[in-house]
Amino acid sequence: MIHRSIDLGHSMGERGALLGGAPGERSAKHGVSFGARLGDIVRYITPLGVSAFGGPQAHVAIAHRKLVDEEDWIDEDVFVGLFALSSALPGPSSTQLITSIGAYKAGMLGGFLSFFLFQVPGFLAMLFLGLLVAPAVERGDTSVSGGLAQAVLQLFDAIAPGLVAAAFAQVALASYMISQKTCGKIKLHWALNLVSTTIAVLISPEASAWVYPLMMALGGLVTLWAVMSARAPAASSTSPARDTTQNAESHDSLEQHQEQMTRVGGAFLLMIFIAISLALLFVRSSSMALRHTRAFQLTEAFWRMGGTVFGGGQVVLPMIYNEVVARGWLAENIFLYGFALVQCMPGPLFNLSVFIGAACAGVPGALLCAFGLFAPGVLLIMGCLPFWTRFRNSPRFRALMLGVNATAAGLINAALFVFLQKSLPNAGTYAVAVIAGVLSVVFGVSAPLTIVLGGVLGYLMTLLGLGRAM
Repeated sequence: MIHRSIDLGHSMGERGALLGGAPGERSAKHGVSFGARLGDIVRYITPLGVSAFGGPQAHVAIAHRKLVDEEDWIDEDVFVGLFALSSALPGPSSTQLITSIGAYKAGMLGGFLSFFLFQVPGFLAMLFLGLLVAPAVERGDTSVSGGLAQAVLQLFDAIAPGLVAAAFAQVALASYMISQKTCGKIKLHWALNLVSTTIAVLISPEASAWVYPLMMALGGLVTLWAVMSARAPAASSTSPARDTTQNAESHDSLEQHQEQMTRVGGAFLLMIFIAISLALLFVRSSSMALRHTRAFQLTEAFWRMGGTVFGGGQVVLPMIYNEVVARGWLAENIFLYGFALVQCMPGPLFNLSVFIGAACAGVPGALLCAFGLFAPGVLLIMGCLPFWTRFRNSPRFRALMLGVNATAAGLINAALFVFLQKSLPNAGTYAVAVIAGVLSVVFGVSAPLTIVLGGVLGYLMTLLGLGRAM
């Protein structure tokens, strides 16, 4: 953690950097130019965009392995803190995490660049597949059978199990390492971690929308109370080898990043979120002809879901189903076809919106649905980030974050259990997971390459009939 107070200021230079302009001489003072930071984002985030298979739990694990363990690009406590912040806000948590890392490194432009690089591979794939079934939707067909669309689904069905099994190995590694680093040797932190894990495993996905933020808040209050009452060391680190009162983030200088993100800019993004939400609500409640257009209906429905859903793709799925299928925009079988495909693609499950939009209204529909579902979460995380960064300087907030981070690490442990149920259904997928784990730990193979190799190995096992029904 950081113990220095940083004067954010509101100079024109800072505001220009916030809006994506070059930060000028201030960046050069810290030895890393703004262009170099953007280059690092391209270098580190691009592999994640093409290898992030397996859902949000796997995305967090792959990002942790790549950005923290392998590249040492971002500090452990910053990564876990941003994960906790993402989990406490509505929207796609893994996408918000990647976006916030980019914004932390290079301001708004860095955040939007990270979002684009992480999002675009899955977006393009689901756009193509949505356009592929669009003629069937236009004809009123209720299923996708035969032809190229069916062949694509069969291909991904053969590859996906190996990808997901390899991703499981990354989740298991991240679960162990994050818990170890956030809890260290402090028994109170481990207690919060175990309670969080147990509750998250036992509750339903629907309940996670309010249980997850509540648990993190309570965990933070527990450590705050413990520190303030001198029952835990006030300067306790999240790792036994790290002193948070003297950690100057040697390669993650807070000054270097705060110049890129100001509270004025954060408030501006939050106001944009509120303004768009109110505008859509006003049009929906009015008698304007615009409310009856398909473009508005798609945008409004997906924005409403994107701004209110906690817990990721598994929670938003029934909401999308009720909006899209129940209103007759898409046949149930085609919806399920899109859901099957999005689980085989890199990127978040929220990319199902791209498939639905493309199937219903072509490229414009895909853009509108993706904007509606992703934009609320992105605006919220980037709007809150400058305030989170500022508050990290407070001793009380640092004490609070000790419990929040330990509790958030427990959520990753719970995700391991949930992921296990769907990722290792047979001996073949178990073998792929073990091989992927050994490649990562023993041979040091990078997480993205391990995922790709897992997909290839799973496909070969399918062709050879090994592992039974991979």
